[in-house]
Amino acid sequence: KIEKPKLPIFNGDVREYAIFRADFKYAVESHYSQRDAIKFLRTCLRDKPLQQIKGIGTDYRAAWDYLDAIYGDLRYVSDTIIQDISKFKAFQQGEKKTS
Repeated sequence: KIEKPKLPIFNGDVREYAIFRADFKYAVESHYSQRDAIKFLRTCLRDKPLQQIKGIGTDYRAAWDYLDAIYGDLRYVSDTIIQDISKFKAFQQGEKKTS
């Protein structure tokens, strides 16, 4: 017997949002009502994302709209990735890689 997959967890890393969203929706939406789904969503959120939807109440779609507006915004995602890339120091000619 195969164990049911655990629900994904999201802590606010925009790089992980699209996968979290897809995995959560696949696991929950076809099996539960929106009222139950919002409870599951709250158990899967950590830190800032959880705090951000506290005022939503039981409106499942509003919670996703809010999360999408923040973590699904392509400008925010691209800015985060560009910041990550800018942290890398370019090698100078003749410089050796250190591990």
